Amino acid sequence: QFPFRLSLVGGGPLHDDLVERYGNSPTAPIQVKGPITDRTTLMRAYEQSDFFVFPTQHEGFPRVLYEAMIKSTLVFTTMVGGIPGLMQPDKNCIAIPGGSASAIADAIVQTSSKPAHMQRIVDAALDTVIDVLTKHPTHLLALRKELDA
Repeated sequence: QFPFRLSLVGGGPLHDDLVERYGNSPTAPIQVKGPITDRTTLMRAYEQSDFFVFPTQHEGFPRVLYEAMIKSTLVFTTMVGGIPGLMQPDKNCIAIPGGSASAIADAIVQTSSKPAHMQRIVDAALDTVIDVLTKHPTHLLALRKELDA
């Protein structure tokens, strides 16, 4: 039995295999949600989560990081593309390596054993996103538009 629940949000080439393997039972340790297009449902998913894990291999700067930070969800992310321009490992996020599920799991286990450290990172991440949104009103307007839609 798992000591946690994992919700997989989004699509991808493994989606159908994961649904077949784990189903979508609310009591299953792994829930395959698929893409969530309803903004309220997505924001609720952030609010109900302790962690947001984003093991991307290439990105500009993804809006999902803003969303997770504004909802005070601890961000684990790879440091690729435009992400290092704002995200600072062990300050406002936890850096994870790309392509290694075991290294990601290790990072989650190690971090979850340090609640005070986790809270400092969440607080700094919220400060980061508020700073970005107040200094760049176009980001704030875009995020408000998305959240209100």
